[in-house]
Amino acid sequence: MPQSKIARFWFRTSAASFALLSAVTVVQVAAFTSDLDRTCEAAGQFVDLNYRLRHEHDGTLYFPLQNRCNPVYDLVPAWVNPVLTVLAVVLAIALIGALVTYGDKKPRAARRPSRRGTPRPERKAHRAPSPGSRRTPRPASSRQ
Repeated sequence: MPQSKIARFWFRTSAASFALLSAVTVVQVAAFTSDLDRTCEAAGQFVDLNYRLRHEHDGTLYFPLQNRCNPVYDLVPAWVNPVLTVLAVVLAIALIGALVTYGDKKPRAARRPSRRGTPRPERKAHRAPSPGSRRTPRPASSRQ
């Protein structure tokens, strides 16, 4: 699970847009039935077979989605195609944002630099040490 706030935002946005995209896909798939005659009759429309034969793209799951009973009435709601487009774009942007920010566990400014190859900073004394706090040098070892 990503740790930074921006990574969590992108992850939640991608999860929400995926859930909404799935829900809209279920709605649009429900508009495609094998029994077009009964479905159109239930909607109060008649099936124009000449129109259906001239427009082969109607009734397929290709984008833009259409499943027309006649030239006037479409079984796929009008809001489905624009919502699918917007949700697909939001999902793509959110996934890219989540992938870019996923590796950031901490903000970049808070990261400590690597100690390899960097010299140690010199310590500065803020005040003079008291006379009793000075260390006495250790005696040299007698090892040879």
